[in-house]
Amino acid sequence: MKKSAMMTFAALVFSTMAYADLSVTGVNGVSSFSTTNLKSGATASITINGGLAGPQCTADGTNPCNSCTSTLSCVNSTLGVDEYPLCACNENRVYDSLLIKVNLQNSDTATGNAMLIYGGVPVTLKTPANGGKFVDFTWGQVCQLAGASSCESLSSVSQIPLTLGLDLNGDGLIGPDEPQFPVFVKLVEPGSAYNIFGHPNMDGVGSFQLGPGDGRIYLLNVMSSIGFPLMSYGASVAAVRVYASDKSMSEAYQGHAVANVDLGVADDGSGLKTNYIDGLNNGTPYYVRLALVDQAANIVQYYPDLLSLPSNCLAGTADPASCPYAATPGPTPGK
Repeated sequence: MKKSAMMTFAALVFSTMAYADLSVTGVNGVSSFSTTNLKSGATASITINGGLAGPQCTADGTNPCNSCTSTLSCVNSTLGVDEYPLCACNENRVYDSLLIKVNLQNSDTATGNAMLIYGGVPVTLKTPANGGKFVDFTWGQVCQLAGASSCESLSSVSQIPLTLGLDLNGDGLIGPDEPQFPVFVKLVEPGSAYNIFGHPNMDGVGSFQLGPGDGRIYLLNVMSSIGFPLMSYGASVAAVRVYASDKSMSEAYQGHAVANVDLGVADDGSGLKTNYIDGLNNGTPYYVRLALVDQAANIVQYYPDLLSLPSNCLAGTADPASCPYAATPGPTPGK
């Protein structure tokens, strides 16, 4: 477990500005990213997020790790209660040695190495002789620029402004006439107070009902918090994740549910783009729990929790006819 429950909000934002001869074709080693108008000759942007929910983990240095496979306790530092197995986590968590690789395309005949500049000083790249094809650097380097010895020790909002560009004249700098665009690096760490809705934070979804359909289950009367999809730790909700278990609510969570589906949030935050999950078996009862997926792929704010549920929803005594979080798909009458 990380010692700090404080939030660190993380994202990497690129804007191509007016430079038509340098564009980004992809990014690796991140939790998530999105693009806007990414084409040569147009103003464009890329946002890359690095999520840190769940216990520290590592992988091969080129791919994020999965903190959702952990069986460690997740003690809510605010309440002093172990909330396992409903623990905030990230299937694409970043870590210090994880390499961020920004792939570039230069439409101009001029060549040069791509560089990153921070405060007028070049950032040490893993591959400095890159021919303008990419830049590669680690999340650990970014966190050190933020004044932290490790990404795991960050405990406040950190944003690092960088400049990415081509050194066409070989002087080791990015001049005003050379292709370039700004880079802003952030990280998203929700902290242990966002494992479960209402423990103690009331951000997200705190009430819903279920309705059966043909091979599907509908989410009805979904009640979200004021300001949704914005979260008080600084991130925005990208999706509501629906976990469905054919056993009980005790198994309706990450890694144990028979189905988990992300339902996108409407752009204006007014609700879900889709209000059902399908591909389910008619006649099979399903127990449903929700969680939130933020813009950095952190899974947070499970609802409902386990302690407040009646026994007719739990393993060994589950009864789908009386559990309010269960529904059974079936053919639609008249069709």
